[in-house]
Amino acid sequence: LTFRDKEYFKKEVFIEKIVPGGKGMGYLDQKVVFVSDALAGEKHRVQLIKDKKDFCEGYSIEVLVASKDRVKPRCLAYGNCGGCDFQFTHYENQLVLKKQMIKDSFSRLAKLTLGKEFKVAPSPKSWGYRTRARLSQLASKNILGFKERKGSKIVNLDTCPVLSNEVSRVLKARRNLNPDDVEVSIQSNGKQIVAKSKTPIEIVVQGKTLKATTDVFFQSNLEILPIFLDWILARTPNGGLALDLFSGVGFFAVFLEEKFDKVIAVERNKGCLELAKENVTDKTEFYTGDVTEWSQLKQSHNVDFLIVDPPREGLDAKVLAQIQSWKPESWIYVSCNPVTLARDTKRVMDAGIYQVKASQAFDFYPQTSHCEMVIQFILIN
Repeated sequence: LTFRDKEYFKKEVFIEKIVPGGKGMGYLDQKVVFVSDALAGEKHRVQLIKDKKDFCEGYSIEVLVASKDRVKPRCLAYGNCGGCDFQFTHYENQLVLKKQMIKDSFSRLAKLTLGKEFKVAPSPKSWGYRTRARLSQLASKNILGFKERKGSKIVNLDTCPVLSNEVSRVLKARRNLNPDDVEVSIQSNGKQIVAKSKTPIEIVVQGKTLKATTDVFFQSNLEILPIFLDWILARTPNGGLALDLFSGVGFFAVFLEEKFDKVIAVERNKGCLELAKENVTDKTEFYTGDVTEWSQLKQSHNVDFLIVDPPREGLDAKVLAQIQSWKPESWIYVSCNPVTLARDTKRVMDAGIYQVKASQAFDFYPQTSHCEMVIQFILIN
C-alpha cells in the first residue's frame, strides 16, 4: 500500500507558521510536518506523502479552519500546475510572508536580525508580469504548459494569469512552434515576442538597450527591474575598477561602465558573454570561465567595487575568501535564494572584515514563494 491508499496517513494538522520554501509548519506527535498551501493559524486535513525520521511532508486535502488571509486561487490549474505556489493568499499577505521567511532565515542561519527598515519591494504588477516562460510541449497531442507540481506530466494550459499578455497569446494560439521541441522558451519585450529562438530580442531598462535570447537567463519581471536597479546603483560608488561576477549578458556591467574606469565581467556561459559583448563597450573586459577558478587567479588588490549574482547554491567559500582579500570599500551580493544568502552572510561576518550596511528584497515572482534579495557589505572601520 502507498501513502495515498492508507487512511492512517491522513491527519489533522494545526499550522504554526510559514517556513522558507513557502510551506506551512505544524506538528504530528511532536514531529515536524510541512504542508503546502497552508497559512499560519489554519487547521488542515493533510495527506502525508513523505515520512522521515525527523519530519513529515504532506499536502492539504481539506481546510478545516481557514485564515482570513486565504483567497480562492485565480488559476483553475492551481495546485496541479507547478508554476505557482502562493495563489491561495492575497498579494499583500504574500509580501508579509516573504518578509517573515527571509527574516527567519537570517535569524537562524546568519544570527542576524534584519531591522525594521528591511522590506520586500512589491512588484508593480502582481499578475500578468512574466515576460519569459519555459514551457513543456507534447506536440503530437497538442499539449503545451508547465510540468505538474507533484509529477512529471505536462499540465495543458491555454491561459496563465501570471504570464504577460504577449506570452499568453503564444500559449493560446500555439502557432509557429517547432513540433520537435519538448521544451519551448518564450520571451517578450512588450512589443516583440520570440519562441525558442537564438535571435536576440532587445530589452530597454533605464534607457539602456540590452540584447538577450531565450537560451540565456534574463529577469522575467521587467516591471520591477528598474526599482531593483535603482536600489543597487544608489549604493554603488564611482571610479576605478569594478568586477561583475556571474555577469550573464552584462546587465550590471552596462550600468557599471557609467561609474567606473574599467569593468571586468566573468561568466562561464559562452552564449551569455557573446551577448554581453554586444551590450557593453570596450570599457569592459570579459573572462569566460568558472568564477571560483578565475578568482583564484585574480590577485590584484586594486578592486574598488564588485557585484556578485551567483546561482541558487550561493558563493563558494574560496570566492568569499578572495573577495575579502581584495578588500573593496563595499560590494553587493544579489541572490535568488535568501537561504544561501543568509548562510554566506554568516561566513562574511565571521571573517570580521565586512558588515551589512543595507539589505532589501524584491518581489520578482508574485504568486510564488520566491523572491530576490540584495545585501550591501561595507568594510568595518
